[in-house]
Amino acid sequence: MTESRRIARVAIATPLRRAFDYLLPATIRQKAGPGWRVLVPFGRGREAVGIILQCQAQSEYPADKLKAIIRLMDDEPVLDPPELEWILWAGRYYHHPVGEVVFNALPARLRKKQACDNIQPACWDLTEAGRAFDPTRLQKSPRQARLLDHLRQQQGPTHESALGPALGQPLARARRTLDALLNKGL
Repeated sequence: MTESRRIARVAIATPLRRAFDYLLPATIRQKAGPGWRVLVPFGRGREAVGIILQCQAQSEYPADKLKAIIRLMDDEPVLDPPELEWILWAGRYYHHPVGEVVFNALPARLRKKQACDNIQPACWDLTEAGRAFDPTRLQKSPRQARLLDHLRQQQGPTHESALGPALGQPLARARRTLDALLNKGL
């Protein structure tokens, strides 16, 4: 199994219309696969962030000429196979360099060299003042009153993405309502 996964084809954010082959070190060979973010040597003395497109046994280049992947950047892949397949299809369809297409599909934070294992989802909860606040005082702001009531019912932190649907409005509008409650210290 490991011999069939010695080489990783990696997309790097460059205007070149190709992916680059790197050796998969034995320490990461079993874990790494398509969609993983990696740090690779690129050019003369530089390092670049790349996304593994596929793992294979052979390269068109001699193995002794290939550089090894330095390390995996995260604890899990940043793109799952259907996403990666769709992104690669879009690159082929629009005749755009594969590395640029893949990296433009990622959030800005994942395009950088820092590990992103400490990203926490945004969660919201009421302060003590929010729990004690009388919602009838928000008669002129029914969305704020409804959000305050919803957060009270949750009895603990609520992920931001659940608030928009719970209020029957787009997340951007719920975010404005959250900000208004935040400014009031609730």
